[in-house]
Amino acid sequence: MLYTSLLFLTLFIVVDHPPEDDKIKSENQANGIRPPAADFLLTQAGKKKAGEKEAIPASDVKAIEAKKDEEAVVRGVVNEVFIPRSGTIAILNFGKDNKKCFKAVVYKGDFEKWEGGADGIKKKYQGKTVTVEGKVSMYQGLPQIAVKTPSQFKVQ
Repeated sequence: MLYTSLLFLTLFIVVDHPPEDDKIKSENQANGIRPPAADFLLTQAGKKKAGEKEAIPASDVKAIEAKKDEEAVVRGVVNEVFIPRSGTIAILNFGKDNKKCFKAVVYKGDFEKWEGGADGIKKKYQGKTVTVEGKVSMYQGLPQIAVKTPSQFKVQ
């Protein structure tokens, strides 16, 4: 059994090699060093992963507006989580002036997905640097992302 496995592995290695390896006579006589795969550096710690979207700063309202009706990733500090008396929505303001800043909104029907509901949302995100991902829409001339699940938020 071991012999069969080794034979199969040897055949796999011999058959499955890049064409440029044909020029190499031995490890000590290699014609050159092959660079790492194109996505190697992108997948290292602290680097953007392949296919991952670049986060737009929450302070760049114009850039977020340009993503209207598209998926976007926005990162910034949640200055305030506002919950009106009606309790129908939680509004995460990513700026000091709520009339000029980007917002993330969670509607009452989705509160149950967060531990502690609306109060849990407030405790978890207020004052924190947060990345939010979702479809950008406009409300009263400002961009927002309607958040349906906690997985759309990442606290930094």
